[in-house]
Amino acid sequence: MKRIVPLYVIILLLSSHSVIFAQTSTTGANYISTAVPFLTISPDARAGAMGDVGVATTPD
Repeated sequence: MKRIVPLYVIILLLSSHSVIFAQTSTTGANYISTAVPFLTISPDARAGAMGDVGVATTPD
């Protein structure tokens, strides 16, 4: 029993060492840009039906 306890301690230390280095550090800010795409919704039904090509069509 006295010989098994140090073995468990060594295994525990080695396994926790790999968990500590598994996380990566990020440098810089990650900006959330989910609110911006609503600005590109076409204002009329014809441009929306043609795949948002409102610039290429003639106005009504």
